[in-house]
Amino acid sequence: MGIRGLTGYISNNSRKFYEPLQLRDCTLVIDGCSLACQLYTQASECRSVFGGDYDHYAQEIDSFFSSLEKCNIMPVVIIDGGYEGRKLKTILSRFKDKINAAKICTPSNQRGSVVFPLLLMEAFKQTLLKRNVKFVQTDFEADHEIAAIGRLLNSPVLSNDSDFYISDVMYIPFPTLNSCPLKIEQENCVKYYLNCQVYKVERLVSTFGGFDRRLLPLISFLLGNDYVNSCVFHKFVEQIMLPKYKKTSPQHGKLSSIFEWLKTETLESATAKMLNHLKKKQRAYVKHQIELAIAANSCFHSEFTSYLGLDKEGFETVTAVPSCGLMSPSSEQDTSENSEDDGDDSDCDLDEENESHEANSLFPLRLREKFRKGELPTFLSDIFHLHLYFCHPQVDDFSCSDSHSLSFPILKIIYGFLQHGAEVESPDKIDGSLTCYTRSVTAGCQMIELQPTKELPGFSPLPSLLTLSSLPLSVRKQLLFSSLCIFDKKDVDIVETLSEDWKLFASVVIFWARTTSFPKITCHHLHSLLICMIALGVVDRIVGRIRNKKKLASKRAHCLKNVNQENNESSNLKTQGNVHLLKISVSECLSLAESLLPFYQFQSKQFSRQIVHVFAQFQACLSMAMTLNSLLEFPVSQCQLSETFSGSLAYAAFVNLKNKKDVGAYVSTLMGTAPSLYQMYKDIQDKLTSLLPELDVCIKGRRKTKNKSCRPTPKENLAQQGKGAPSGSQTNISNNRFSLLSA
Repeated sequence: MGIRGLTGYISNNSRKFYEPLQLRDCTLVIDGCSLACQLYTQASECRSVFGGDYDHYAQEIDSFFSSLEKCNIMPVVIIDGGYEGRKLKTILSRFKDKINAAKICTPSNQRGSVVFPLLLMEAFKQTLLKRNVKFVQTDFEADHEIAAIGRLLNSPVLSNDSDFYISDVMYIPFPTLNSCPLKIEQENCVKYYLNCQVYKVERLVSTFGGFDRRLLPLISFLLGNDYVNSCVFHKFVEQIMLPKYKKTSPQHGKLSSIFEWLKTETLESATAKMLNHLKKKQRAYVKHQIELAIAANSCFHSEFTSYLGLDKEGFETVTAVPSCGLMSPSSEQDTSENSEDDGDDSDCDLDEENESHEANSLFPLRLREKFRKGELPTFLSDIFHLHLYFCHPQVDDFSCSDSHSLSFPILKIIYGFLQHGAEVESPDKIDGSLTCYTRSVTAGCQMIELQPTKELPGFSPLPSLLTLSSLPLSVRKQLLFSSLCIFDKKDVDIVETLSEDWKLFASVVIFWARTTSFPKITCHHLHSLLICMIALGVVDRIVGRIRNKKKLASKRAHCLKNVNQENNESSNLKTQGNVHLLKISVSECLSLAESLLPFYQFQSKQFSRQIVHVFAQFQACLSMAMTLNSLLEFPVSQCQLSETFSGSLAYAAFVNLKNKKDVGAYVSTLMGTAPSLYQMYKDIQDKLTSLLPELDVCIKGRRKTKNKSCRPTPKENLAQQGKGAPSGSQTNISNNRFSLLSA
């Protein structure tokens, strides 16, 4: 997770340590989690404060991999898995930092205070799948696997993690990469390349007169890493600090002094001196961590190569492609200084109690395969191996309980499945309660103990995890729908009439609307999500993403030049149940795209955390439902995030609709020039409304409500969330028909 100060040190001396590289005709090993975050940050319109725009984010990912394809670069993406037990102190500290970031995030500062969307990695993986990009999700942290595969393929590694400066691989820091392809002519042939800078350990070693490369991992321990606090070796580093470097910044002076010291030491002597500096009770732990790091730094083996299609034959194919392209662009790209301070020296304890948590997957075989293929989110590993769940902080209303708490009933069902059946292969690893780290109403971090749900209507007990794949489709559907509060056969029949692409999304809407108590779900929220479904799932699929007048005019001009294009590009969308086909024309989609332009260009002058809280609750429920759907071997199609949800579009639609006297009439007017789209919209709306009779509705300016909910006080929220609470949720479970889910 990075070595403090090293990125800034290398960047300040880029002419010494970087080589210019024209990247093309090669294999590129990519740190998937790093790339996912960098691309989101780079896509500045993804407006974090509204929960993330997965449509725009998917386009940014697609554009990046299109650039690689144009340059004949084969990407191999490695994605981090679950947390390692030995890093829990670091993880908890960063979790608290994320809560603080979510608390201060506003429309005016969201570009500088990025809060990554809850479903960021799921959207990233879905886009990779659509592009047929090779990727694997490792069991735990991926750094060592990324480096090993990079060495194995003799290929550069793309990341933004300073750990790779000491990993003995060809390393391309993401900030040095220009992802816009440039043209070059070679042997009467036009080729494309990407300009970047590549770092090689040889240049670092030679700069300091040469030293044993095996010493490189010691740097992370001397400066502090996720396993050893920086203060542990603080006095030792001060002792080897050279006077000539004391005038530079403290961290960079330490680095220069450490490099000078390493060239005078062997691996054995350096390690011995470091260990002798420690207390006796600390030595065994630190020695073990150092041995693991040194072994990983020279590894050329990975058990994940088969998931990437890189067997022995694959290696022969890959290595036949040059590892690097041309090496002589016109100029180097300098990078700016990264200011990094020393860590906190107040706590010098080692996290020895977590030493026993070795990074070995204990998943049953089928679950392990699904996890490595990226079909399951990383938090499932934390639940299974560590009995922990971290509620990813979202921008929401901090006067209410955490937006995740609404999804706890589904989380408890997932935990129930993991318990029932997993004990066959690992009896001591999955029992008891689930410790859930969530934010409190005081913007702090709190722990809640959740008990697993062991039965559902018609299923007492739940089927074993190991038998899920062999259950009939109808049974798995029943399990999914029951988990989402859809018990009655008539309700299930209505959901089944929806398009396959939208069944899961619609089911989550039903669960979300039926279980929340505050803020109250109204018809405005429902219409907002329906607009997302039609705009992203139909209009964008037929005419592409149109978010401004220039793009709209360009698309219309293109259609005029191709008279028959409308017929060629029309899309048949089948509404199952009624078994009728709706032909959606390009002209209708362009018309609706124009009507929706103000929604995409919306700028909120009065930002409401209560509005985003409701949609944050929805995302939390969607995340759990997608996980359960995968565990159950996809009884319905998985929800495609880029085609169903955009936080800013949902927010803009809600703000636009909430002041309308007659929402239905307004939507009818909005879609007036797209009758087929409106017919589809109205059909879905009628079905969902019939399933939600308690939904607040607006009819001709008069709001009709039932059982008005009063805003809970912070004290009430705290009581609901407290340790030992049935679900940790603001959901009023005890008095509704779905109380069995909290058992």
